[in-house]
Amino acid sequence: MDKTRFSRRRLIENELVLRHKNEMAKDALRKYYAEESEIADVPLEFYCECSNDDCELRVELSMKQHERYHVRKDRFVVLRGHETESIEKIVKRYDDYVIVEKFDLPA
Repeated sequence: MDKTRFSRRRLIENELVLRHKNEMAKDALRKYYAEESEIADVPLEFYCECSNDDCELRVELSMKQHERYHVRKDRFVVLRGHETESIEKIVKRYDDYVIVEKFDLPA
């Protein structure tokens, strides 16, 4: 994807859409399991929350990890190499993914 043709706002909005998909998936799992503790540490596949609107790749995290990384609304989980320097900085690196922090989120 040629990220130079998209505005910073559009790139961030793409990431917000993917985060919303992940939140909906977590909500569905919570409804299915009587106790969230049954799945809190189970590896699950979440969408990469990068700015690429064509990205369908997944990041393997537990629900507990996903919750911890998203305590702050300006933090997103993206696969290594999917970060966009013009809209975010890397705040934590892991083997397969990074946690990024947005410079500014749309209101």
